[in-house]
Amino acid sequence: MSVEQVKLDTTFEEIGMTSLDALALIFDLEEEFSISIPNDEAMGLRNVKQAIESVRTLLMVNPTPLKEAGGEIQP
Repeated sequence: MSVEQVKLDTTFEEIGMTSLDALALIFDLEEEFSISIPNDEAMGLRNVKQAIESVRTLLMVNPTPLKEAGGEIQP
């Protein structure tokens, strides 16, 4: 699947992600946004939209890392 084909409702399975890929994605998101995604929440992430919403919610609780980085999450 090409990047252009990935939509918000695309599942990680459709992308071809393995469980190890999903774990790496969680670690990358945590590092990139200076957040900690709880294990139970991470285990429930099944698609792109859920991952975005999870990160967005965690950043709303603690927006400092995003402001310091000068970044913004776009849907």
